[in-house]
Amino acid sequence: MAKIEMLETDSDFFRCNFSEIQDISEDWQPTSAYEMTRDGFGFISMDFTGKQGIEFSHAYIDAFDEMANSDWQI
Repeated sequence: MAKIEMLETDSDFFRCNFSEIQDISEDWQPTSAYEMTRDGFGFISMDFTGKQGIEFSHAYIDAFDEMANSDWQI
C-alpha cells in the first residue's frame, strides 16, 4: 500500500491503473487494498532492486509468459 501511495507518476496514470478497495483480511477484519491493472503492476514491479528485485522480475516475466501462452484472455 505504501509503495503505491508514494508512486511518482502523473495522476491520470494512477487513476487509470490503481483503484483503492476495501477487502476482508484472513481474520475477517476490514482492510484497504488496491486493485491494479497489468500496466500498474508492471510499473511498480520493475522498481524493486537488489537480489529480491531480480528474483521478482524473473517470476513476473515467467508468470506473464505462462499466461500469454495459455488460453487465458485479458
